[in-house]
Amino acid sequence: MCAMHLGIRAGLVAAVVVGTAACSHAEPTPEDLGALPLDAWVATHLPDGTSLNQLDPSVEEAKARCMAEQGFTYVPARSVEVASEEIAEPPGPARGTRAFAERHGYGIAWQLDEYPPQDEEAAEPDPSDPNEQLRQAMSETELAAWTRALVGSMDDPPDDDGPVVPARAWEEWGCTGEALWEHGRSHLAYVDPDWLEVAAEIDTAQLAVSGHADVLAARAQWRECMAVEGFGERSAPEDVQPAMWEEMMRPFRDETGALLPDPDLTPLAERERAAALADWDCRAESDYDAREHAARSELQADVLERLEPQLAAWLGTYWPEAAPS
Repeated sequence: MCAMHLGIRAGLVAAVVVGTAACSHAEPTPEDLGALPLDAWVATHLPDGTSLNQLDPSVEEAKARCMAEQGFTYVPARSVEVASEEIAEPPGPARGTRAFAERHGYGIAWQLDEYPPQDEEAAEPDPSDPNEQLRQAMSETELAAWTRALVGSMDDPPDDDGPVVPARAWEEWGCTGEALWEHGRSHLAYVDPDWLEVAAEIDTAQLAVSGHADVLAARAQWRECMAVEGFGERSAPEDVQPAMWEEMMRPFRDETGALLPDPDLTPLAERERAAALADWDCRAESDYDAREHAARSELQADVLERLEPQLAAWLGTYWPEAAPS
């Protein structure tokens, strides 16, 4: 049995420990609902690789050779390290636990206190693009020909109400497509028309989760519970955290959008903790997370059953070594 700690509250910080043995309580961790089918497929089949944002010197050199063959100059671009601030996690309980919600809410007030919003700096020329000066010296006709050779057709995308234009295959990407196909094929995987067709099916399944009968029933239970807790304005668990972000960001800007210094977030932080705690308890009462996860798993499994042959063919095109035999 854990040793009992008796705190003396009359201005003293010390505590009297009764008993000879003490035990420590492990911090709770979020419930593990298991991997979703698509996540499991990705983990099983897709190899880990370098960032798609990382420039490959061999691709850049291949672009330059291809452009030279067509009478154009292209200077290979280089990767430039961009410093980015890593957002830490609030101290204490793990995110996703009731203890975290009780202490930090969703972690929004803590993050805004540690990493307050900053005014955006004026955009500067991309130092990784050495071709900017070349382009600026070209006439309109020269620039159009240079661009067409480098990236293929540059037709403007349709308006929102216009027809959907199918994605172009790599063969239509000019020297960029040729260089990527030969030296950086995996960079083309997620713009492949075949993949985009599969991705559209996956997106449809993801959207269908909200209309799943059991998710609708769980959401109704959650809403009733949240109304009792004083948060009846929220229609779904997924709405609460984004709404809290909006509320928390408002004090940082005046009506003109100018940044205000050091707003007092104390009342909003209290509301955040109350909302997060109510959300956590109402999710638990309705078993929302498990039911939503089960519905998502069911719909994803159906997608995989129908589209696995297409996914396998796609995998074999871009990662032949990882394709199932």
